[in-house]
Amino acid sequence: MPRCKLITEVLQKDGFIEKSGQGVDKMFYHCLMDGKSLPDYSLTDEWQVCLRLPGEIKYPAFMLYARELQNARPANNKLNVFDLLALFRASQGESQRHTDEVTLRKLIDEGLLISAQDGYKLTDRYYEIFKNTTVNATEQKDDTVKLSQLTERQKKIYHIIKKWHDK
Repeated sequence: MPRCKLITEVLQKDGFIEKSGQGVDKMFYHCLMDGKSLPDYSLTDEWQVCLRLPGEIKYPAFMLYARELQNARPANNKLNVFDLLALFRASQGESQRHTDEVTLRKLIDEGLLISAQDGYKLTDRYYEIFKNTTVNATEQKDDTVKLSQLTERQKKIYHIIKKWHDK
């Protein structure tokens, strides 16, 4: 079986994609919800698509903040990938020029984005989480993660990769 088929199978089993060529929004959504860097297509050229999915949790404060927001919302009113992207951009101090007006208005009306002199910022809750996460990260001595500490989704990914690796 070609490597691309194996990678596709892993991504399908984990729910990132439905079939080849679909699921980009899911990949972005899960990277944002898991505090990881966004999918990277920078090596794509006119002959091939090259996708790199990050594994490292790079933005733990944003992960905790996004999960807190989602958990507080009813199932029929969860934030979508475009909402999360706008919030992530604000957390990084990035411009919202690529965010559509409807998304911006929704997040401002809900009090999740606050207009500031130099763009947009998040609520004080995010900065509180950020401060606590940064302190905990610098005090941490052993960053080894035990299997019991992983979420069900992370355990599923671990077992799929381990099974594939052991073949």
